[in-house]
Amino acid sequence: MRIRRNDWSVLRPPDTATWTPHLTVSIVIPAYGGQEKLDIVLAALAAQDYPEDLTEVIVVDDHSDPALELSRPHPANTTIILSDDANWGSAHAVNSGVRRAEGDIVLRLDADMLVFHDHVSAHMRYHHAADNLVVLGHKRFVDWKPGTFEAQQVTDAVSSGKANELFDTAMSEPHWIEGYISDHDDLRYGTSDLFRVFTGATGSLPRTLYNDVGGFDGDMKLGSDTEFGYRLNQAGAVFIPESNSSSWHLGMGQMKTARKAGQQQRLPFLTQRIPLYRQRRLAPARNWRVPLVDVIVEYRDNMKISQVDKLLAPLLGGSVPDIRVHLINPAEATDTPRGKVLDAKGGHWPLVRELYAAEPRVVLGRTEPDVDPAVPFRLHWHEGRTGLDSIRFLFERMEADRLGLLTTGGAVQVRMERQAAFARARQYEPHDLDSEVNRVWGHANIYTSDFNLCPTVFDPNAGGHDSLPRRAIRRLFSARQRRWLKRNLNRLRGR
Repeated sequence: MRIRRNDWSVLRPPDTATWTPHLTVSIVIPAYGGQEKLDIVLAALAAQDYPEDLTEVIVVDDHSDPALELSRPHPANTTIILSDDANWGSAHAVNSGVRRAEGDIVLRLDADMLVFHDHVSAHMRYHHAADNLVVLGHKRFVDWKPGTFEAQQVTDAVSSGKANELFDTAMSEPHWIEGYISDHDDLRYGTSDLFRVFTGATGSLPRTLYNDVGGFDGDMKLGSDTEFGYRLNQAGAVFIPESNSSSWHLGMGQMKTARKAGQQQRLPFLTQRIPLYRQRRLAPARNWRVPLVDVIVEYRDNMKISQVDKLLAPLLGGSVPDIRVHLINPAEATDTPRGKVLDAKGGHWPLVRELYAAEPRVVLGRTEPDVDPAVPFRLHWHEGRTGLDSIRFLFERMEADRLGLLTTGGAVQVRMERQAAFARARQYEPHDLDSEVNRVWGHANIYTSDFNLCPTVFDPNAGGHDSLPRRAIRRLFSARQRRWLKRNLNRLRGR
């Protein structure tokens, strides 16, 4: 089933009242302490209506002290394992659990989530309809007090379909993503930042997709779910908000009780790894771990060093400096022959290497690099001149029209690709990517004249330093006289 952008309404998931499911699911629960909450979580999972023989539950104890234990009731196929010793945190614990998992689908569940009886099947019905989906479970936050319920009491309520009566809905609070989901037509109106809604707690995806994107970033102690969601989006995943079932989040959550501190802890990690993260665009120019755009420029034998710099200098000093430029020279890079500094054939490449040796955003190579799945956009610059706003113009046009591919004709010939769109297209039709990208995301071809230019080190006339009036002044007046004239002119101007 072909899905355009994130319009999942074309899917026809089976009716859980009449279906015969066949996909297996591994419910992975990272936990550190909180034995009583874990008991409640497992008690609710023991009453799920998804087939028991298709379900396994893996609780990953992140070295709690005392160690966590299994208490009854709990699902039949439930185990507790210790997270790997190499690291700590929920992201690392989930990765440890998935390595042990055998299910077709991974459902990541927090250790403080009391889920309704059809919560798992609500996720799984969508995974039976397509194999590139990330399903987000619904939840409400409640004020939890220890000793509120016995585990068996929870199992009885969930199995009888009365989980919604365990807490007063009027006293609960929604998650912030509900506003985003509503504003984006239940995520059917897909934008480039919809990955923000993947906030852990309860979410599911195919195990193959989990492994393809590399799992969670174990170095991130907070915000790893958002970063993981970004990489899923880059891989062409479709995000679906499941609201037919629900769950209670036992406690108000860190971002409600310690919002400022939580944002402070997350911000450096998210801005380094997510080029589309809104905070990055507000920061002054600097280098980032993952650039917004990979720019591919091919060096040709007849290109002079001045031509190369007039192409690259506006990009590097432009209004979107968050880029990485790959300058490709397919030919052997030769040194300048002895005595042939000015007229050596191919002698300009050593000059190029010298000019950009200290610029970390320029990478010299012989072949075009493989696609970096973490970089949102890939820009091929073929012909034409660049300006300070070239990349901004292309980026804003792609975002405004939600394009997967933008090409230009006329004096400037470039090609800008959205990685998420091409990843989705490869899932459907890998042999005709441009046509498939047009179907699943959109392609526009525009005609434009040369972008505005900017001075480079090879522009001696920049700023008018070698203009006719200046040459005349230098001829008529000495250096001392020119300084006297400049000083008095500035006085007259009030400087």
